Amino acid sequence: NLIKVCVHFYNYLLKEKVVKSNPFSSLARKERLKQINEKYPYLEDYLKDFKKTIKNNIKCRLIKLFKYLEKRKIKIDEVSEKQAAQYITRIEGHKNLSKGTKDNYIRDVITFYYYLKDRGVVHTNPFTKEDKKELYQKPELIIQYEDEERQRGLRERTIKSYTGCLKTYFKYLDCNDLDAGEIRAAGALQYLNYLLTEKKADKAVIAYHHEALKSFYNFLFRKKLIYANPFKGLKKMRTGKKIPRNLPKEKEMDELLEKTLDFNTGTRHRRIKKYKLHVLFELLYSTGMRISEAAGLKAENIDFDKGIIHIIGGKGGKTRIALLNDYAKEILRIYVKMRPALHNDNYKRNDTLFGVSAGRLEIMANEELKDYGDYTTHFFRHSVGYHLLKAG
Repeated sequence: NLIKVCVHFYNYLLKEKVVKSNPFSSLARKERLKQINEKYPYLEDYLKDFKKTIKNNIKCRLIKLFKYLEKRKIKIDEVSEKQAAQYITRIEGHKNLSKGTKDNYIRDVITFYYYLKDRGVVHTNPFTKEDKKELYQKPELIIQYEDEERQRGLRERTIKSYTGCLKTYFKYLDCNDLDAGEIRAAGALQYLNYLLTEKKADKAVIAYHHEALKSFYNFLFRKKLIYANPFKGLKKMRTGKKIPRNLPKEKEMDELLEKTLDFNTGTRHRRIKKYKLHVLFELLYSTGMRISEAAGLKAENIDFDKGIIHIIGGKGGKTRIALLNDYAKEILRIYVKMRPALHNDNYKRNDTLFGVSAGRLEIMANEELKDYGDYTTHFFRHSVGYHLLKAG
């Protein structure tokens, strides 16, 4: 009480500009924190990593739990499953709370008790209403996660890959009777080590799994289903940059591209297909584009005067510029003019240069390349980088 009086008195002096600061404010803050820690043990320590925007809401909801337990003379570490169920029933039966608010109350309590379990304060979480292994693996939760990643700008292929990483992770948890919500940094490191030693995964694959799980746990943190991301603090595994083996020399690449010039034999459909693929191969080797980027290319993205292509929505949703060599620029100019006559009705519905999806275009191109050797469309990207590197 004396500290409070001093704080109010110095606030008055501060207002009257008699003093420049209040020497008792920090003391009062420390005293207040001390009282909170005595009355609500572990609360301040639990809340320290939360953002200010949600910290106060979580604090209010947990204080409601503390008051409920205090009224019934139940210690924080002595709550039974029956008592926990009674508290949850009380929250769910509250008429003045919306469904979303009720869910937040229950989630905060569950997450707080996971924190207490991690600290060794309790042995089990009495507030976990359902099978722990199912809590974070619900299909609707995974769908919600995928939707959020789409809104963040991740490509569909990346989202599917991330979901595949989650399936591998959940299988590992089930086999070891672990719960995703109870995994800490040591458990996260143990999983990555499992991929390395047991699964014999490549370092690049492990780094990808790490990124996928970090993304998923960030989502769980935003949903307040966990209080910390166990994968966030781990160092990313260094993969190194390797030049692919058996890359053709410039002369061999020229010979390969020359072979694709033979598009004057066969049926009309076959001739058109081979012509389109020749244009595609020249485009890939000139610009170093990915096949998915080439599939999404439109005539409006090409600046023939400057000899450049604006690649929209590349890897990571980024936009960049690629250069065209003289030959690629000319055959592409001719192809753009002839395109309406080469395509069927799909031309009216699809305004991309090659008129098919990335997956279909990749299959067509790889099938054609098999006739000339052990090549794939990504070979062009590796080759142009390697040849430019050699040329200095």
